[in-house]
Amino acid sequence: MKSDSEPVRENNQTPDTSRETDVQAHHSNPDIPSTPSVSSSPPSKTHCQITYKIEKDWWDKTKPFVEIAGLVLLLIYTAYTIKIYRANAKAANAAKSAADTARDTLIASQRAWVGMKGFFLPVKVLPNVPLSASYGQVNFGHGPALSVGNRAAFGVLEQELTVEQAETRLATAKSPNTYTMFPSEETPAGQASVTINNYWLGRVNNGKAWLYYFGDTVYRDEFKAVHRTTFCSVYNPAAKQFQYCEIYNDAD
Repeated sequence: MKSDSEPVRENNQTPDTSRETDVQAHHSNPDIPSTPSVSSSPPSKTHCQITYKIEKDWWDKTKPFVEIAGLVLLLIYTAYTIKIYRANAKAANAAKSAADTARDTLIASQRAWVGMKGFFLPVKVLPNVPLSASYGQVNFGHGPALSVGNRAAFGVLEQELTVEQAETRLATAKSPNTYTMFPSEETPAGQASVTINNYWLGRVNNGKAWLYYFGDTVYRDEFKAVHRTTFCSVYNPAAKQFQYCEIYNDAD
């Protein structure tokens, strides 16, 4: 017989069931591997990256136009520079031309000008008689003619005189002396003589030979420029007198 003071125990077959269940709910299965948590959306770009890309895209689109504009400006500048250079060169040439013209005008107005004043030729051409010839010259200029020299040839030629023949014949001749001619001064020059026999005078009268008197005067002006005056006269048997040649009568 049991004592009445012994407590009566409740017949509880699963006293820890709720607790065991609670523990299992808080612990995962160790056999299942754990996977890291990865965000499905990409990270957002920073403000600096977005701004740089916008600026780069703008420059890439604008750069060709800027380069073309720079090239156009360079071409315009080059063309303008060439235009200015040509204008300056033209002005310089014009100034030089004006200066040269003024200088030439001054020299022409102040230099010596020695020219022919006339011939002293035989009035009659006779055989076997010494024939003399000379010419008169004058300084028409305003300056002195320096180192004046004269060359002359007087004789019969078997063909009409050409400039080349005259130059060849005078090349071996020498002026007897040189002298100075002052403005307006007149002097005789080119003294020469020849004697023609009957044969050659007959050929001259028949137009098969020609009697020429030709030569030159060479001088220097006060500006150190050398000048030359040439002269030529030929006997005309029909008119029985000398006349000017169609060539070799020049002055500079």
